[in-house]
Amino acid sequence: MSEDRQHQPPVAREFPVKHKHHGIVRVDPWHWLRERENPRVLAHLEAENAYTEAVMSRAGNLPELLFAELVGRIEESNISAPYSKGDYVYQSRIEEGQNYRSYYRKRRDQEGWSLYFDANREAAGQAYFDLGFLDISPDGRILAYATDTGGDELYTLRFRDLDSGRELPQVFEEVSADGEWDASGTRYYFIREDESRRPYRIFRYKLGTPPSSAELVYEEPDPLFYAGIYKSQDGRYLFISSESKETTELRYLPSEAEEGPFRVLLPRREG
Repeated sequence: MSEDRQHQPPVAREFPVKHKHHGIVRVDPWHWLRERENPRVLAHLEAENAYTEAVMSRAGNLPELLFAELVGRIEESNISAPYSKGDYVYQSRIEEGQNYRSYYRKRRDQEGWSLYFDANREAAGQAYFDLGFLDISPDGRILAYATDTGGDELYTLRFRDLDSGRELPQVFEEVSADGEWDASGTRYYFIREDESRRPYRIFRYKLGTPPSSAELVYEEPDPLFYAGIYKSQDGRYLFISSESKETTELRYLPSEAEEGPFRVLLPRREG
């Protein structure tokens, strides 16, 4: 028997699950594979790994040689171009042997750089780590940052006082990798996704208050549209965009506003 026939890939069993959304029924035979702690899922992953190892064993040390060659062509140490924001100048760096970047800043009138976020330190001990975003408040005091340590692209939003290095106690789980500060740096807008992983709800949260007080300011009901938020170049306005493949709608709110709804600036028009 040939080696290819001897090592057959494992086949995931089908356990059909019906999903009904907007009057449409969709059958997913492999919905059970989402269940991370399910022993059947773990057994299937182990079988997949065993199959991969068996097939790749004929390659000997070729994967290691290819990896070493690829790494040898990469400049492992890299420093980004500095950029200015508010009273500070910012820069990121990655050193040889590191997997992630470190982030620095300095005041415009100072010479020395200060480390304010080390992704290598944050990733230590994690089987998986992805930095969704770093977003510093307009006054330069508070860092909002989102990380994913599960590999499911759902992020945990945290806040850090950059003067003291203290983590603020308020944490938001399962948010999208997108957010924006208001003009005062006391309110933060973040996004949640629906079960199909579509960004559709935007919340406004006032720092120092319980997470449960976060206010829903916009919900996109159309499953063909996804929502986002960003600030104008001059920082005076916040914009909520609702976008599909061929249609966009924009809403706006002055960034200094402490409350109030976003008003339609450009209504959606198909095409």
